[in-house]
Amino acid sequence: MELGFCSNMLAWPGDTTGLSCLEQIRDAGFDYVEAPAAQLLALQPDELKAMEKRILSSGLPCRAFNNLFQPGIRLTGGSVDNRKVDEYCDRAIALAVRLGVEIMVFGSAAARNVPFGFPLENAWEQLTGLLGRMGPKLEKHGVTLVIEHLNRLEGNIGDSFGAGLRLAEASGHPNIKGFVDFYHLDLGNENIAAVEENFSRIRHCHFSNVLNRSIPTPFRHEPRLTGFLDMLKRLNYSHRLSVEGFPAGGDVSLLIPAAAEYVRSRID
Repeated sequence: MELGFCSNMLAWPGDTTGLSCLEQIRDAGFDYVEAPAAQLLALQPDELKAMEKRILSSGLPCRAFNNLFQPGIRLTGGSVDNRKVDEYCDRAIALAVRLGVEIMVFGSAAARNVPFGFPLENAWEQLTGLLGRMGPKLEKHGVTLVIEHLNRLEGNIGDSFGAGLRLAEASGHPNIKGFVDFYHLDLGNENIAAVEENFSRIRHCHFSNVLNRSIPTPFRHEPRLTGFLDMLKRLNYSHRLSVEGFPAGGDVSLLIPAAAEYVRSRID
């Protein structure tokens, strides 16, 4: 399996993408960087062009996107503008193609959460309709979309591992698959056995410590997380796996290589 790092967790006011740490992620031995699509697409054209050039010349592939939709791109509720949504999707997929991205993670709680009073079944239809429109575009460019299950503190639709799988399945498209995030799984007190039972449907993983959603290292990791990584190895997981944790007050220059050391000790 390939190991990546989600740069969005390293963002600060002067760098909304976290990609100022790109070279540190590369030098720590990660196989790829997972970059935030929403923040990249919010850059000015000249800034985005410069960032694309930096990523492509860094020697570290950008194989995945997270933070897919910007909060202002409403996906559920009475104010959804499908034309605007589809134009945004086209921009995101085009950027993915330029950078060599193969996996796009669809979490985006702020964009997809159902407004108060709006029927949940209608919101579900809006999301499955969106996925139906995206599927052929993803297939054309060889990109896979995975549905991030959120926890109930952050999301109100697709807010469990099983619900995320059902949403992916409801799309009816082979380029839309399941996903597992240890942080959301454990925070939601979900049974890890469900992951084993549906293992063949998973195409991407995220993980962090649950406490402070922090970067796991040899000296700061949770036993349940170690068990999760051991399960992936035991089941011969062969897809990509990304660290998605905050520094939580630590020194990023030390935490990034320490995270690689900890994970490699479990999966290699």
